[in-house]
Order: sequence, then C-alpha cells, then structure tokens
Amino acid sequence: MKQIRRHVTYANVMSSLAVFMILGGATAFAAVQKIGANEIKANSITTGKIVKEAVAAGKIKNGAVIEGKIATGAVTTSKLAKEAVTAEKIAKDAVTTEKVLNNAITTDKIANDAVTTGKIAPDAVTTGKLANGAVTQAKVGANSIGAGQFKNLNVKTDSVSIAAGASGFASASCGTGEQAISVGTTWSAFEDNLVTNYVRILGNGVQGRGNNETGATKTFTVEVYCIAN
Repeated sequence: MKQIRRHVTYANVMSSLAVFMILGGATAFAAVQKIGANEIKANSITTGKIVKEAVAAGKIKNGAVIEGKIATGAVTTSKLAKEAVTAEKIAKDAVTTEKVLNNAITTDKIANDAVTTGKIAPDAVTTGKLANGAVTQAKVGANSIGAGQFKNLNVKTDSVSIAAGASGFASASCGTGEQAISVGTTWSAFEDNLVTNYVRILGNGVQGRGNNETGATKTFTVEVYCIAN
C-alpha cells in the first residue's frame, strides 16, 4: 500500500479523471435531452414549482377561469368594458338614490301615470306648470273661486246709469267680517264706445269709473268679491 500511495500524485489523479471524462463523456452528455410533456407525470407540477407571473394570458384556456377562482373584490371598474353591464346583470332594487346622478332621469324615462300624488312635494306645482284650461270646475274644491264653488263667497255690486257722452262712478264694499279678494266691472251692453276708465280695490271695497261714448244711456256696474275672514 505504501508503495502504491507513493505513486499516487495530484497529477496522476487529474490525468485519470480526464481520461474517464473523455471516454464516458459521449454517453453522459448523450443522456441529457429535452423533457417532453409525456415525461411529466400527471399532477406532478405543484404551485410552488411555478415562477411568479409565469402563466401568461395565452396559456389560459378560454372559459377556464370560473367564478370560484376570482377573489372577492378582484374585478375593479377599470377591468370592465364599456357598456358591459346589461340590465339583466343588475339585481332588483340594486340601484339606490345615491347611485343616480342629479338631473339624470329625464322625462322620457318616466312611465305614463308613474308620478302619483304622494310623490309631489307640497307647493311644488306652480301656475306655470298648469296647461291653459287644465283645471276644470269639477277639479275645484268647495273653498275655491268659481261659479258657486267658493264657500262663504259673497259678491257685492253697485250700478250707475251714465248718460250718452258722460262719465260716472260706482262703488261697493264688503260687509263686516269679510275681505275683498277681487273686483270687476260690467256694462249693460257690449259696445266699443263703452269704456271702463279704471277699477280698483279701495279699502275693503271697489271703486270704478266708466265713460259712455255711445248715443244712449248705459248702465255701469262694479263688483267686489268678498270672503268671510
């Protein structure tokens, strides 16, 4: 052994290894080859063996990502295509008031007969919103002005005969506990030459002046509408 050990040097060992690598190299390198899909055992590649961000979109099968694979809150607004959310995808009662923009609901989005009385705020309907002739007598309450429609409404009148070519005054007043709310005038005939110079509420009554420019005597009447206080 001592005799052999004396002949084992670093150079001898390295020379022997070199010869071994040369002789066995063809076989050793020939054994290294590409691993194909058939050489990989089913279910053998685990999650830990996949590099982060290694699976690209092109490697995912169409329709492969199911609902259970999407994390809660993962789909953000920027990931939704324009006009992607259709009506059938919105749950009933899902759109609340705060989700509707101010002035977003236009007239054509309101169904006919959809706005009921309970949806109109008190004092919301102004005169300008009523069509001419829209409020009929049947829609006027017992306490509203109209022919026989105003409860406790009294009409006081005063008439004066005015000769042809002359002028005349007439006046009428509401009684105690009454308030004048409107005034008016009439003539006994409808002619262009019968002129009402003025009519006005004076105190709790009415005063008017008429001018008769016809060729005969005419009657000028003033009216005051009174309601009980």
